[in-house]
Amino acid sequence: MKRNISKITTIILLLIVFLITGLTLVKANSGPPTNVQIEVVNHENEFEFDLLININTDLNQSMIDEVLIEIADGDFEYITRDTEFLIFLSTYQDSEGFVSNLLYGDPDYYYTNNHDDSFFATMYLNVPLEFKILLYTNTEAIITSELITMSQYDYRLTYDLTGVDMDVTQDSVGVITGYNGNPWLNFTTWFNFLLRLITTLAIEIGVLYLFGFRKKSTYIRVGILNVISQILLNIALISAFYNNPSGNGYNYLFNLIIGEFLVFTLEAIIVSIVVKEHKIFRRIGYSFIANAASLFIGLMLASVLSFVI
Repeated sequence: MKRNISKITTIILLLIVFLITGLTLVKANSGPPTNVQIEVVNHENEFEFDLLININTDLNQSMIDEVLIEIADGDFEYITRDTEFLIFLSTYQDSEGFVSNLLYGDPDYYYTNNHDDSFFATMYLNVPLEFKILLYTNTEAIITSELITMSQYDYRLTYDLTGVDMDVTQDSVGVITGYNGNPWLNFTTWFNFLLRLITTLAIEIGVLYLFGFRKKSTYIRVGILNVISQILLNIALISAFYNNPSGNGYNYLFNLIIGEFLVFTLEAIIVSIVVKEHKIFRRIGYSFIANAASLFIGLMLASVLSFVI
């Protein structure tokens, strides 16, 4: 019992560190560092896709000229080869001051694709905190969505254009579904957590076996410790952003790195205490290798499956 209390106390302290450090880093119009996936359905026309972001200033000729040079140099060909669309975006600013995220934002790790009758756009790391969806149709009409505000790490949005005349320019039309302002009420929050928990347990238990641990009590203790640490680690990471949604998306990466360092160190100490099988150096070695393996494989799965870490 004392050992479990020690573990819980340590993880609670880690939680506090995450919540504190997550509140005071760089400020920017960036949201979650994982991803947002947007599916556009029931569209009548073909279109080019972008997000609109508020840059809190009017576009000036200097800004436009700089972007036009980048367009001429082919800097945006990895997203679209439609130069006419890019030139249109270079001067477009709506009545609320929103401009192209592609040209005036930071669209790292951005890609689009079509599947059946749906269009998908996925963005990683530099996802704007607030944005609108913009569609530029093949009839040169401009369709924009309502304002969307990110409030968690991982969004799956559907933009339904049923009944929208895409031959006519319209603002704030279509229906956005698939998100909820509170991450704890979202299905994906819990699904991703369970996936990470199962993956972590499978990896760390597997490494435990490879290190020659065979006692049932060892597996039970390590399993309990990992369940507790995963629960509190996820609460800390999600809460740090949810309590301060204006924080830069890279807060999460910073918190993750610091948190993993603390987890590596603290779990090595705790495992060396609660696990009685084998010598202390093997126990510590197991802890470091298991945490490194679960972190690396977890990052790989996140990249492939587009799930939050």
